[in-house]
Amino acid sequence: MFRFTFFLICIFFICNGFSQQIKGKVLSKKNNTGIVNIAVKTDSNYGTVTNEKGEFSLNISNANSLIFSSLIYNTKKIAIQDLKQVNFIVYLEENINLLDEIKITTSSIPLDSILSNTQKNMCINFVVEDSLQQQFYSYSQQIIKPTKSYEAVLKKTNLLNRKQTKLAKAELDSLVKKYADKPGSITEEFYVEKEPAFLVDKKTGKKNKATKINSITGFKNNFIDASVSVDEIDEVFKNTLLKYLDTTKSYTVKTGLFTIGKDISFQKISNIKDSVENDINFLASYGLLKHNESQIAITFFLKENAQNFLSKKYYNHSNNKSVYSKNRKFYSVSFSPRKRKSKFVGKMLIDANNFTIAKVTYSYAENKGGYHLNLKFLLGVKYSENSKEINIHYDTTDGDNVFVKYFKENKKSYAYISRPLTFIENKNWFKKKDKVKIDLTLEVNNTESKELFYETPKILKEKNFKQITKKELNKKIPFLNKQAYNKTEWSNKKLIKNYLLKNN
Repeated sequence: MFRFTFFLICIFFICNGFSQQIKGKVLSKKNNTGIVNIAVKTDSNYGTVTNEKGEFSLNISNANSLIFSSLIYNTKKIAIQDLKQVNFIVYLEENINLLDEIKITTSSIPLDSILSNTQKNMCINFVVEDSLQQQFYSYSQQIIKPTKSYEAVLKKTNLLNRKQTKLAKAELDSLVKKYADKPGSITEEFYVEKEPAFLVDKKTGKKNKATKINSITGFKNNFIDASVSVDEIDEVFKNTLLKYLDTTKSYTVKTGLFTIGKDISFQKISNIKDSVENDINFLASYGLLKHNESQIAITFFLKENAQNFLSKKYYNHSNNKSVYSKNRKFYSVSFSPRKRKSKFVGKMLIDANNFTIAKVTYSYAENKGGYHLNLKFLLGVKYSENSKEINIHYDTTDGDNVFVKYFKENKKSYAYISRPLTFIENKNWFKKKDKVKIDLTLEVNNTESKELFYETPKILKEKNFKQITKKELNKKIPFLNKQAYNKTEWSNKKLIKNYLLKNN
């Protein structure tokens, strides 16, 4: 008898283990009729929507509760055990406030209502950055391609003899050729686990919000800096020439009318380690750099300027054909500049269920561009951001809070550098001051790509924030070697590729 009873119990549990697919129905409490397009989601973030009769079918494996939500009905969260007792039949009440606000026609919702409700819901439901405990993967690549316009001309001077002049000229030519023949290419990747924290000032005791990095790993494919900033150019060529000047003397360095170095000498710079070429470490805070840079683009809907693509003041909008994906309906809204300050053209996919943005893609509109600086005649510098393309995917937490799931930015720019570097030997004011001069010209085209992929975050309250010190932010961490990098779950953009394969 015991064996038979035990056998029945086993059969019961086995059957229950395999019976995870349930069927249910969502009805209006007002008139007892089925409700279409109600989002039904488990607390493990798996969901579906109801059909025309209010019916749904859902796998509830590993779920403890179901969430029923819609724009025009009050959201309801019910435990699985409670749902079983009512045979998975759920009654929802209409949200009176929203019904007064939104006019629903038999054909479609007016575009103005889509925009205004999306603006409101994104501002309400988007999770602010300083309350998130999250993990993310960051990938960035920069490629520098100099044009044919490059040279370094060393003027004749009595500070260098013939042999020194010849050697210095050869090395300077070699430096310029390095930028031209070996276009800089650098790739960096990081995987970060972070959370909000308080940075306490030891003197005043004041608390400031900061970021605590719980763990971070990084990989860099090239330890030679690929950037060609004006400061780097000045530093490289300045230090190169100093090797051939009198190492016992000091010099003042100018570019045009501007002094960029006083009392510099070879003895001083020879003791400085070349951190660009040899340092295989990075600051913990540096691993957050690409993440922090993306926040401006990610929160465009919080702005009241030409960066806000939902704004009818700055952009023209048009409603495209709706998109259906994974049993969900999305409004497709295109936007283009309405005013001169507006620079972008693109498209948004807006979730028809909760009026939050699912995806947005945009780029510079025709005859529009980004940051532009022209100090060619004053400082010998010119910079133009010629193109930018951004793609952002948003997702929701179990509590329907909105966060960023994926971010990608591609950017192309042009830079022109023409720098006369003059070395003046430091002497008493009444003595003749000897000089040596380099005329440097370099033009480059720069391509940058940046991607970030975020895991579902956890929202923390301030009472749970930990305290950190500045020392933690400035902690140095070694980059992974190639072998260790290949063993990570995020190497070669695997996380991003898997995500895009499922969601594009």
